[in-house]
Amino acid sequence: MQRPLMTSDAFDTLRIVLLVVTVVLRIVLMPRQLQAYLDMAQRRLDAQKKEAGRITNIDLQKKVASVFYYLCVVALQYICPVVMCLYLGLMYKTLGGYSWSALFFDIPENSGASDAVPVTAGSETVEGIEQFQLAWENLKMVFTQQVCRGVLGFATWWGCFSWFLATALGATYQTYFRIS
Repeated sequence: MQRPLMTSDAFDTLRIVLLVVTVVLRIVLMPRQLQAYLDMAQRRLDAQKKEAGRITNIDLQKKVASVFYYLCVVALQYICPVVMCLYLGLMYKTLGGYSWSALFFDIPENSGASDAVPVTAGSETVEGIEQFQLAWENLKMVFTQQVCRGVLGFATWWGCFSWFLATALGATYQTYFRIS
């Protein structure tokens, strides 16, 4: 029987690495994208020059200023999905128990090592810490690695899909329904 080229953990880690690379590329290209949006003011001005008739100075200022008024909204629409996908991907990696080194080495899954908080001497603090540890352990029994992998894997996929869909719809809108 032939050994698979990539384990399941390595494949999921590769998907997370590709997501991080895409997010970094998108952030690097952000100034260029925002400058392209700001250039729309110049295109509006050039289109206005080609029209016949007179235009008031206030109307001209409104056309150009409307581009700059919405710059923060455009920047938020550009950066929020990117940051959301990055956070979901990194939570998927961390809470799902994946490792960056899974791409290069076969690493066995965690045997469930607990993150025990050392208890110090003290009457009220010891009880509070023990209650917190008990609540934390009960929560960890509900949200196991498999649950986190399922929920965060789906959330990451859905976030990336909605990011792509919003980008595609925005490009379609700008192509076919140009705002003059």
